[in-house]
Amino acid sequence: MARAKKNQQAGEVFKKLLEQKEFNQYKLEQATGLDKSLISRIANGYTASPKPATLQKIADALGVELGELTRIFAQSTV
Repeated sequence: MARAKKNQQAGEVFKKLLEQKEFNQYKLEQATGLDKSLISRIANGYTASPKPATLQKIADALGVELGELTRIFAQSTV
């Protein structure tokens, strides 16, 4: 049985942000030290709301404010 996507809208916005910052999932993995499967789950909508520490690592790597990432996941429909 396939897992249901929990936050596909946020995942799509997250992928667009990666593209804007010229990152792919592999580059983000290298920059943050986060597991590639976690990054993939976030980008593909399988993680409804990543932990604040995870979002902080991603924000630092992408050079964006933590609040920008928090809003992506808070405003999306789950």
